[in-house]
Amino acid sequence: MATTQDRLRVLRNELQFLDRGGYRSPIVWRSPRIFEDSPTCPKDRWSACPHADCVLLDFVPKERREEAIPCRHIP
Repeated sequence: MATTQDRLRVLRNELQFLDRGGYRSPIVWRSPRIFEDSPTCPKDRWSACPHADCVLLDFVPKERREEAIPCRHIP
């Protein structure tokens, strides 16, 4: 389980990614998936989420945490 410090670190990194223009890749063939396409995500690009390693799982509604890619359900 992630600590509060872990969560804050991840969210700060995500904010820096956004401030630097993250998710604006002109060569991507689909719309970016927030969190999943960011450096925050610990999974390999085309694989399911490694739940145990993901700090973002704390932000996913409990009923969606067993999805293959739960971060897609963060409100």
